[in-house]
Amino acid sequence: MGRLTWKNPDGTWGLNNMDIKDVPKELYGAVCKLKDYEETGLMPERMVEMDELYTEKCKEVAKLQKELERTNCIKITELSQFITDVIFEEKETILEAFEKEDRQMLEDEIYYGLESCAEDARADGKEVEE
Repeated sequence: MGRLTWKNPDGTWGLNNMDIKDVPKELYGAVCKLKDYEETGLMPERMVEMDELYTEKCKEVAKLQKELERTNCIKITELSQFITDVIFEEKETILEAFEKEDRQMLEDEIYYGLESCAEDARADGKEVEE
């Protein structure tokens, strides 16, 4: 199924086969969200997969956070900030992994990011449990 919206390089956008001015004002917000969704280039099932993997990884991070708190290796705020940084810095790689349906690539990206965090913690003189 093709896009239902279009967008020009200058930012103007609209609906295929319909003047945007003809959209009832009550539906304009929904059409705008549709345009934003279509801009991601992802299909709905891809979004569901990303959400499921994100939820799984959040659970793993929560488990690691509890373990790290218990062993006092690194502050949770530092770990949370690091994970946010990795996701934002590597978003293109993460999206590429989803597009290629390459779970191993995605897991490797997360693993190496966490390894980098551990190295930074060690450099700061913090104990890191393997």
